[in-house]
Amino acid sequence: MLDIYNFIIMEKFIIIFIAVLGVFVMFRRLSSIKKGEPTADELSSLILQKASSLSFYLSLYLWVVLSYFSDSLQLETDQLIGYGIIGMALIFTITWSIIKLLGLTK
Repeated sequence: MLDIYNFIIMEKFIIIFIAVLGVFVMFRRLSSIKKGEPTADELSSLILQKASSLSFYLSLYLWVVLSYFSDSLQLETDQLIGYGIIGMALIFTITWSIIKLLGLTK
């Protein structure tokens, strides 16, 4: 019975996270359109590319850590995959935000 509640909480967290991220992207694009700026340019494409490559690299370490601690935490496979997906989404959002704030460095 406890597993059902964990699944429902995890599912709601994912839905809320996707909705908040979608609203944020929508408002940024609408403000760009109102200013007369293009919604996608080379800088935003480079930021997205760098954030995605860095978050993929960090997500590999996340999966190693999750698999290492999965036995001691006694997580089931579906919970482990759910936490991994949530972690990957958070890693991408954090890396994208940091790169967007600090700018591209080569």
